[in-house]
Parts: sequence; C-alpha cells; structure tokens
Amino acid sequence: MPFLLSTFLLGAGLYLVLSRPHALWLLLGLELMLNAAAPLLIASATPEALALFLLLLFFALLEAAIALWLFYQYYKKEKNLLLLFTAL
Repeated sequence: MPFLLSTFLLGAGLYLVLSRPHALWLLLGLELMLNAAAPLLIASATPEALALFLLLLFFALLEAAIALWLFYQYYKKEKNLLLLFTAL
C-alpha cells in the first residue's frame, strides 16, 4: 500500500509540474514529488529511514519558506498576485 501511495504522489506531482504553467501548480507539484518518498520511509520504520523522513520534512519546510518569500517579493513589486497565477 505505501508503494501505491508513493507512486500516486509522484505521478500527480509530475503531472502538475509538466502540464501546468501556473506558479502555484508548479510549487504544488514539486511538493508532491518531494513528499512521495515519505510513505515508503515511514513504512520501513528503521532509524535511518525515520532520520531521512525528518530531513525530507526539513526540505519541504525550506521549499515552502522560499516559495512564500518569492510570492511576497513579487507582491511587493507588482501589488497583484493574480498576474502570477494566470497562463503564460
């Protein structure tokens, strides 16, 4: 079951990254692809896997913080976030 969930998360993330030109969908897809390994790491339940899971959570937090900073910088410059989410 964890393998199927990981496969689904990776596939959904890859679909969002490759098919959507919007920045929000791109970041969501990257987040899904990053977290695709989490069910497999939790299912194995070894100390090394749990340490890798914590490292994965750290990188997910780092990605979210960078995305929020980028959105804030764009908002300061343009005063409108709707332009960021429109089709290219």
